[in-house]
Amino acid sequence: MSGNVLAPLFPQHALAALSREEWDLLFSSVRIRLEQTVAVFPPEAEPAETMIRVRADVQECVEALRKLQILMAPPRAGWRATD
Repeated sequence: MSGNVLAPLFPQHALAALSREEWDLLFSSVRIRLEQTVAVFPPEAEPAETMIRVRADVQECVEALRKLQILMAPPRAGWRATD
């Protein structure tokens, strides 16, 4: 999937305007979702149901991270490489 698919939702000028704090918030949202996913489940939770929920949540986070990676490609292209 190319970044062009997301362009109507996230125009490049809007992405360029995102602050470092806003990028941090986007990544923190995914991290928090993962932390909630692996939180302690109640003892009565069925293992199969738990696995289905965990898998769905993780897949959602993977998709969010994939989109963030696509969105960050243009801003990252302008960053100075560090050795």
